[in-house]
Amino acid sequence: MNKHSSILYNEWQRAMRNSDQSHLSHYRLAAQAIRQGLGSNRSIWIAGNVHKRETKTIIETFILLRNWHTNLLLVLNPANTEDWGELYSHCRHAGLKVGRHSAGVGCTPCRDVYILDTSEEIGLFYLASDAAFIGSSLVHSGYPDPTLAARAGLPAVSGPYIDYLYNEPRLSRLTARLIRVGSIRRGNNAVELADALHGLLVDGQLGKALGECARRAACRARSSRLSLKDNDDNSLVNPGDQPSGQQRGQSELCQLGSAA
Repeated sequence: MNKHSSILYNEWQRAMRNSDQSHLSHYRLAAQAIRQGLGSNRSIWIAGNVHKRETKTIIETFILLRNWHTNLLLVLNPANTEDWGELYSHCRHAGLKVGRHSAGVGCTPCRDVYILDTSEEIGLFYLASDAAFIGSSLVHSGYPDPTLAARAGLPAVSGPYIDYLYNEPRLSRLTARLIRVGSIRRGNNAVELADALHGLLVDGQLGKALGECARRAACRARSSRLSLKDNDDNSLVNPGDQPSGQQRGQSELCQLGSAA
């Protein structure tokens, strides 16, 4: 994150502690600053909560997509931040130019992949993107959760195990609704994922419409839970099942969506 967006993000954190929610506009500005830093003239695909065994498929999907979208940038967020080194090696082995967020040098135009190896700004990066991949949905492990992408208003693709291991009925219902309206498109391999993503990226209006459907569905699901449970944890899942950065991002995005 560059100096300007870092300042805006810190201001947003102070605003969230303030009862005046009009200060959430600072959060929007921080997301815009990140978008500028990543490249305002580029299409941005964020793959969040990626299991290390999904890395090869994600890279293959990205390489296929660049046949249609030559300026595409992949923001890659590992499920375990300690796995960033393995992700970095896979990308370099595929001939891709890689940057790392925690290195503090930003994303230069020549980068193909930007590894988001911190969790504090995850919600901002979702807001700055055009489409998402629901991580941990290509493997029989992890916890694939579409909530963060949905609250950011992003259309998304996923693997076949998008509803795997769900023990939260509301999250299962949200996922089923997103799949039913087309806000999540599933694929079993790189070719199918690339084809689904191409459809979302090539038609910007369709992508925005499906993303808005996802955002409204996610915020309705949260409102429904709030009406039943006063001590809501600002997410649709058990807080012990998800990284704290993902939880913070969900809370931030839903409050932003509610203020929109």
